[in-house]
Amino acid sequence: YDALENYQSAITDFNKALSIEKTADSYNGIGITYTNLNNFNEAIKNFNLALTLDKNNIESYFNLGYAYGNLKKYQEALSNFNSAIKINSNHFNSLHGRAITLITLSRFNEALTDLNSLAKIKPEDLEIIGYRAMCYYETADYNNAIQDYSTLLISDPNNVSLLSNRAASYSFTNSYDKAIVDYTKILSIVKTGNSKYIIATTYYFRGKAYASKEDYKSSVNDFTECIKNKPDDNTAYFYRATSRMQLGDKTGACADYKDAIKLGFKSSFDYKQIVQSDPKYLDEYFEECK
Repeated sequence: YDALENYQSAITDFNKALSIEKTADSYNGIGITYTNLNNFNEAIKNFNLALTLDKNNIESYFNLGYAYGNLKKYQEALSNFNSAIKINSNHFNSLHGRAITLITLSRFNEALTDLNSLAKIKPEDLEIIGYRAMCYYETADYNNAIQDYSTLLISDPNNVSLLSNRAASYSFTNSYDKAIVDYTKILSIVKTGNSKYIIATTYYFRGKAYASKEDYKSSVNDFTECIKNKPDDNTAYFYRATSRMQLGDKTGACADYKDAIKLGFKSSFDYKQIVQSDPKYLDEYFEECK
């Protein structure tokens, strides 16, 4: 009945079974059915009843972790996943549940420990590799992130999100030519579509990659394309200004810099980072624009 999604009949039969004999399996089964109905509080009640009969019921601990996670009670979820893993250190579902919970809590380094254990159990599981790639990226382990993104792209070569994350990882490791290849592929995929945001963002980051390798003519072209698709992007105006200044186009650079300021560049993350790194940099770089 549960498999056929006839949940009320499943609950009726589980209750009949429990009236004959109270077993951990029946309480666990009725808890799973309530989980399928998104009635997580009732599910938790039954999983706990299962554990009163069998304190080593690993599936009940896992199911409790899953139910608490859905209620956003993450510490309770972790506690139950931990209990399951104490019983069996290689319990795949509990390791998976704990990893996802840790990711939700932005505890990426801890999640990586579980994800690497999961990868040993199922080395070709692309979902695990995807989560691990994200955690490597979030912990600035870009070389390992690149390796995982590359594995994922073998089976899904036109995945824009994967290409974008690998391109960013290449840029962070100063592999700008490889980043440019990925950004160029993204543009070939989305340019005929209607996603102006993705197009603008891709031109923006490819423009930064070109600027980093001192190809300022190409960076100016990309920032221009970014602005066409996102006219209010103050950072695109700013970086086009810096590239134009490098090309000796002081008039164009000053016009862009003033537009960037008008559009709110001084409130941007990039502005704050630049000022924090070198408070005098902008005044000196754009001294002729005053």
